[in-house]
Amino acid sequence: MASILKAVRVGSSGLFGRLKHKKLPEEWDDSIKEPVLDGITFYVKYLGSTLVDEPNDQQTTADAIKAVITMAKSSAKKLPRVALTVNPKGIVTRDLSTGEKHLDFSIYRISFCSADANYDRVVAFIGTNKNETLECHAFLCSKRKIAQAAALTISQAFNIAFELWERAKEERSSQNGEERVKLEISDNSTVSECNSNKKNSCADEQGTLIDLSIDGHSASETMKKLGFENDQNLDDSFSSFMA
Repeated sequence: MASILKAVRVGSSGLFGRLKHKKLPEEWDDSIKEPVLDGITFYVKYLGSTLVDEPNDQQTTADAIKAVITMAKSSAKKLPRVALTVNPKGIVTRDLSTGEKHLDFSIYRISFCSADANYDRVVAFIGTNKNETLECHAFLCSKRKIAQAAALTISQAFNIAFELWERAKEERSSQNGEERVKLEISDNSTVSECNSNKKNSCADEQGTLIDLSIDGHSASETMKKLGFENDQNLDDSFSSFMA
């Protein structure tokens, strides 16, 4: 996971700067920059999955995609159509014929995503399953630009999740600071002192909290909405990235 976050945060020279694709079509420029908090869904065909040894290696992913495609071609079964939904909480796929949930990977269990350079309509990601085993899941898109957009959306979801986590930490730190100020006021009975001597610092803290809000909701509230409140696995994963 750390590798994909680093790739996203360094910009165009990162994850997609290393791929052999042409530049994304201009019509995707605005859509891939929009927040994906509510989730973006791609309608694709599920090629299959295979076990991998490396969590974030592009060559490993390319080899896995080739293996999955070979298995899919040798099978007489029709590829199932699925709805691939991406948001900062993770990736969920549902079988379009039955409506049943097909895959469900939390954001902190996904370590790599790629729009394949050789099979340009294929997008894939590597994730750790509940058995703590690495899997590569591959999907066939209707067009090359859809595969690229799906990979970019997954990358953006990582970036948003990480930024929300950082902001939520800052909010908690600010709230703890406010509580300490209130305790000092209560102990010393110096309400007027806070209003005068600490006016600027109180205003700065309020300004920080306002800056951290997203669409009228704080980062902490958004994390709670996504189901990440007090999620130790997420904290451990992002904390290791910061180390």
